[in-house]
Amino acid sequence: MDRATAASPPTLAERVLAVEDDPKAVRALGIEHATEMCRRLIAEDAPGIHFMTMDFSQVTTEIYRNLGLHAR
Repeated sequence: MDRATAASPPTLAERVLAVEDDPKAVRALGIEHATEMCRRLIAEDAPGIHFMTMDFSQVTTEIYRNLGLHAR
């Protein structure tokens, strides 16, 4: 997605732009942000969370671990 058309919270965009030349750091920020979003959804009693992995299923496993869940 083009930066000009991608929607994200401004603070997240700033954090990503600060490390945009470091793919590992960008990935870690994404996992951290997704984990926090999932924590909030769980705390607010969301009936479930659906992940679209786009061939990055390992990221979902890392989010599950961060949440203290067990990936199958």
